[in-house]
Amino acid sequence: MEHRRHLEKTRLASLLLAGFAATPALAIESYPGDPGTPGAPASWRTPEFLRSWGLTSLGAEFAYAAGYSGAGIRIAMVDSGYFAGHPDLVASRFTPVDVGSIPGIYNPAYNDSHGTSVVGQVGGARDGGTQTGNFHGVAFNASVYVGNTGKTDAAIFGIQQATQTASQTIDQAHIANLYRAMAAVPGVRIVGSSWGSQPNTEQYNTLLPTTGTGLTGRAGLLGSWEFLSRSETWFAGAIDAWSTGAAINFSAGNTGYTNSSPRAGAAYYRPELENRWTAVTGIQQNLSIGGVVVGQTLNPDGSVNVPGAQLYNQCGISKWSCVAAPSVGTATSRVTVTGGVPVAGYGTFSGTSAAQPHVSAVLGVIMERFAYMTTEQAVSVMRTTAVQNGTVNAPGSSTTAIANPTAGQLVAVPDDRNGWGTVSLRSSINGPGQFTGNFAVNTQAMNDTWSNNISDVAIRARQGEDQAEGVVWEARKIEKGWTNGLPPGSGLEDTTEYTVGTARQAARETRVYAGSLSKSGAGTLVLSGLNTYTGGTEVLGGELVGRSGAAFGTGDITVFGGRLGGSTTVLGNLRNESGTIGPGEGDGFGTLSVLGSFSQLAAGMLDFDIGNGGADLLDLAGGATFGGSLDV
Repeated sequence: MEHRRHLEKTRLASLLLAGFAATPALAIESYPGDPGTPGAPASWRTPEFLRSWGLTSLGAEFAYAAGYSGAGIRIAMVDSGYFAGHPDLVASRFTPVDVGSIPGIYNPAYNDSHGTSVVGQVGGARDGGTQTGNFHGVAFNASVYVGNTGKTDAAIFGIQQATQTASQTIDQAHIANLYRAMAAVPGVRIVGSSWGSQPNTEQYNTLLPTTGTGLTGRAGLLGSWEFLSRSETWFAGAIDAWSTGAAINFSAGNTGYTNSSPRAGAAYYRPELENRWTAVTGIQQNLSIGGVVVGQTLNPDGSVNVPGAQLYNQCGISKWSCVAAPSVGTATSRVTVTGGVPVAGYGTFSGTSAAQPHVSAVLGVIMERFAYMTTEQAVSVMRTTAVQNGTVNAPGSSTTAIANPTAGQLVAVPDDRNGWGTVSLRSSINGPGQFTGNFAVNTQAMNDTWSNNISDVAIRARQGEDQAEGVVWEARKIEKGWTNGLPPGSGLEDTTEYTVGTARQAARETRVYAGSLSKSGAGTLVLSGLNTYTGGTEVLGGELVGRSGAAFGTGDITVFGGRLGGSTTVLGNLRNESGTIGPGEGDGFGTLSVLGSFSQLAAGMLDFDIGNGGADLLDLAGGATFGGSLDV
């Protein structure tokens, strides 16, 4: 070993340097005199901001104060077109996408105001206007692309009803091509949908058909999924859009079922969709339970504590790919027709139709914030930093809501009512809240700090859920005679159930039930939270810095390349294969304490700063094997 020195087993106070700058933000564009000030969240809560309680529930002001508003991100919406004459839907950021003979622009002959309201909540302008009802969207600097179903929101998206009007009947091929066209727009990373209505031929309380009020004679979740899965339906286009790499977001439905609609919860039936397909349920501001009001509460500084209380279809079996967002009475843009002429206006919007655009916009802001992340990683950040709502299901019940004792905290494990919880821009701009597997991030020459406390509690809890589901599935196969496969000539119902069951079994067999981090690419990533993820850490390139007592979780660390530094305690083993280990940050001294074993191979290097009355320290509590070189 070159320049080998004895490494003293003592501790020195470490100098903690200031945090690295986050991913560079584009300048926020709003209006002259906007009081919004960098670093001052409260300054962004103008009357225009406060017009909608939804922005407060999302903690949007914290993203704006950090410099993020969706700039440079392209978001697509499939709906009933939009009114291009609305002053909040400016031509510089809103673009219609024409498919066939149907333009993306609102046409009063066959459209309603639904699409105009949806896209306003995504990116309506922050313009400081004082007109009654003026508002702004969540991602008010994003670019929004809009497609037109050629229908109103009354269009039926599922199994055809016995009595169905022409206005309710969609052109399956047109909408399929619409999804393909939206995803084909260069740079579009998000495709959101709130269009259409649930048919009276379907119910979402049970997988299989059942009886009861509002349930008798209706297809269950699997029957609805079987219809959507047919190659000739519009849904094939949505799957194609997902296949391009886009994130797909769907409103969960408004009927009050215990599960989201299968189109929204598609990741349950096709698990490979899960990382980029999100169902969105809604929240209301307040709800009374036994005379006690639960729902949105604010902190003394005016920021949100509890976002609200869930309403409409629950997440249910799709909870692992489901989130919540503001809905009832949120402000947005509208279009009405007076004397045959469309007129721009303002109003409120409700249903999961309103929740979905909030989520798509939040995801867009997260994508701007973490420009180096993949789409899957941005979705993961959105989900794992969501906040718990005011209600959960009572034990043993799928319908009775009770007050949530941990409301306002970051989600631990998704629940049936709320999924991951209400998406939060306050927490998401600080990085992941959990790792749900290996988070392999390439920082692409950008420096950043993740300050959330990163755990893997959800994926570890999922192992128990998956094991229980596996037991039920094995019993079901015995009951149905499927232990050797699906018998020839099986009907559609059995075929669908078997196909979904085997897909879910395959996903369980390959799922990793621990969270881990792999850091590659140039740039420095600082972890400053008290992290408890258990799956270990790898450094392959750039620099990974620990800036807390337990920055790297509880697992082992392996350095394959790049540099590991900071002042923290490694709770597992530390192995340097072919990278550099250097305590501290920049020119500051630091101490890396290792509670497990330490080993450095021939291609590894230790890099220590000594002088000016201080020194870097490597504090080893376990066994040590030294090879490679030492640079002092």
